[in-house]
Amino acid sequence: MTYAGNCRLGDLFTSRREKGRSGLPTLSVTLNDGLVNREDLCRKQETSLAPEEHLLVKPGDIAYNMMRMWQGALGLSKTEGLVSPAYVVLKPKAGVNPQYMAYLFKTKRAKYLFWAYSYGLTEDRLRLYFDDFHKIPAFIHGLPEQEAIVAKLATWNAAIQRTERLLFIALATKRSMMQALLSPKHPADWRNHHWRRVSLGEICSIDVETLSNNTPPNYEFSYISLADVDGVAVSKSLARHKFHTAPSRARRVVKSGDILMSTVRPNLKGYARINEQHAMCIASTGFAVLSSIEGVCRDYVYHYLYTDDI
Repeated sequence: MTYAGNCRLGDLFTSRREKGRSGLPTLSVTLNDGLVNREDLCRKQETSLAPEEHLLVKPGDIAYNMMRMWQGALGLSKTEGLVSPAYVVLKPKAGVNPQYMAYLFKTKRAKYLFWAYSYGLTEDRLRLYFDDFHKIPAFIHGLPEQEAIVAKLATWNAAIQRTERLLFIALATKRSMMQALLSPKHPADWRNHHWRRVSLGEICSIDVETLSNNTPPNYEFSYISLADVDGVAVSKSLARHKFHTAPSRARRVVKSGDILMSTVRPNLKGYARINEQHAMCIASTGFAVLSSIEGVCRDYVYHYLYTDDI
């Protein structure tokens, strides 16, 4: 089936090839955050190019990385800046809402077409030049519909940003409360509440059950690897293995009520509570399996693991 669209991308954009000038920020295209100031990147990229050897990008332009456009490496510019001459700078024509096109370029279909029109012997050598970009078919709405779509998506973007901010505040508040309630620093708090310090081994049994080499070779189980714990919960989809073909670290037997505590890079606090869904799974020996003893609240132990004392 041939996809014709109602236009070609060359009908919507020209290639801006203007030279940069001094005094402007240098911008980089990222996969997740679009066009960002290069100085804000965690891994700063130094350049020996003079400003005039860069390309100029203006507000409303879309810059893309020729080698990674098929992965969605593009960004809409909000300001004037400089970008690498290895990028392509798209200048929108009249009747085109650049934000609409930036959204469109992130769709699965668009990225497939960018891949199909790129050239290279292997995927890590694929390049999408403007001469090929401008041939790509597209179906776009009229300008009023473009603007309406952008407005709707902008509303949801704002809602997502507010929600993420509220979540950030809630998590920070929770961490502060946990530290204050579970691990107070003032000696008077310890005296007033009759608290005492104990080791995990005094309140939990550790690694109660482990598979031995005598386990039947066809014994089948769901395996919890280190990658299956995201710091909050165990993945809902676990790999199934038989003992004789399972990873050598698949040894820890877990039961409902246990706590998984990652001993690999423990500063990342990879912990999870085991519920009925994951009871009798087998976990990696990269975890310590904590089983709270009688008289000790499992959930209390779980939350305590997240304090600065651990």
